[in-house]
Parts: sequence; C-alpha cells; structure tokens
Amino acid sequence: MKKGEVYEGEVLRTEYPGRGIVLEGEHEVRVKDALPGQTVRFRITKKNSHRCEGMLLDVMKRAGNEIVSDCPHFGRCGGCSYRTLSYQDQLKLKEDQMIRLFKPVVKEVAPGPGADCQKDESTVSAPEGGQPVWFQGVKASPDVPAYRNKMEFSFGDIEKGGELQLGLHVKGSFYDILTTDDCRIVDPDFHLILKCVLEWARDTSLPHYHRVTHQGYFRHLLVRRAAN
Repeated sequence: MKKGEVYEGEVLRTEYPGRGIVLEGEHEVRVKDALPGQTVRFRITKKNSHRCEGMLLDVMKRAGNEIVSDCPHFGRCGGCSYRTLSYQDQLKLKEDQMIRLFKPVVKEVAPGPGADCQKDESTVSAPEGGQPVWFQGVKASPDVPAYRNKMEFSFGDIEKGGELQLGLHVKGSFYDILTTDDCRIVDPDFHLILKCVLEWARDTSLPHYHRVTHQGYFRHLLVRRAAN
C-alpha cells in the first residue's frame, strides 16, 4: 500500500472525528465522511508506521440504513456529514464513537450519592449487547431541524472571479464557497438575512476577502438568534 494508490472496501465502523475505518490487508485506513456499511473507493493520502488515511472518491454501495437527505445543499456543502442517516442513527453513530474514544481511559465508574468509588474492571465493560454501565448515552436535541442558534457564513466564490457567494465551504475545499440559502440546520430567519445581505453585498460591487492575497472587503457574516 502506497500513497496515491486507489482501493475499494467496506466501512466497518467510524471513529472520532468522523473517520470511516476500512480494512485493507493488515492495515486500517481512516476515510473521512465514510459511513458504516458503505462500500467506498478511496485514495491513500497518508501512510506511516502509525496510521493510514484515505480520501473518499466515491460511494460504490450505500449503507442499508441510509435515507435521502432533506437538504438541497448536501453533497456539495461541507457543513454536514450525516444527513443521509435518520436522527436516531446519527445518535447511535455518535454513541459508538464516544464509547471507543473513552473506553481505553475509563478506569472507574462515577459513584452515586454516598457511594464509594468502584474500581472493579468488570464494571467498565459493556453488558452483552448493551452499553458500558458508565455511559449514559447521547442526549438528543429538543430541536432536530433548525437546531443552530448561531452560524458564521463566509463570503467568497465557487470559481475564481465568479459571482459573489455567501454560505459555507464546498466539501473538501479550503477556498470555494457555496451559497447555502436553504440550510436545514438553521432557522428560516437565517435564510432571509443571508439572502438580503448577499443581494446588498453584490450591489456594492466590493470584492470578498482573499485568503492568499489578504485583500478584499467582505469576509464573514455572523448571525445569532435567541429563542425568545
């Protein structure tokens, strides 16, 4: 296995932060944005004695629990990774990642009121088919759609010298910006503000800020919304 080579394989699980694990020979390859159950094609981007990393090129076969995303920007936008999973499956995915992250360092169970701290290693392991006794799960948000109360949008363009855009970075790009005026993780009020500000900014004919030249005017739009 060498850097630049392309492989295919099934994603066995995910590990924090959002890396799908594909077994290629004796090596575990970490592929960003790959979901458990998918069969993916990926290119090796990094390989050393500690880890192998790959870049997702294509999803050859979808996972059995995937659904159609409700966001028109999903796929091009780099803001979300799991919108082809139901909310309950997203929670389960995060729980699995957290357990794998914390289990190697959890040495004791937090004591209840008036109880002595337990250090029996058997309390650390998960019950048959269940979660470790020290893990209480991931608490679901009361607001599944439009849960974000603050968002920072960026000004830029999709292609060099193209029309001014305002939104989030294109997936996998450090420079390209996609106008996300129908984003599903923010309140519809954000859409109105974004569209209004973008229309005004375009009318001024002022350029956006360029990260390379450090020149330009429009850079970020920060929107915050209070529940009350």
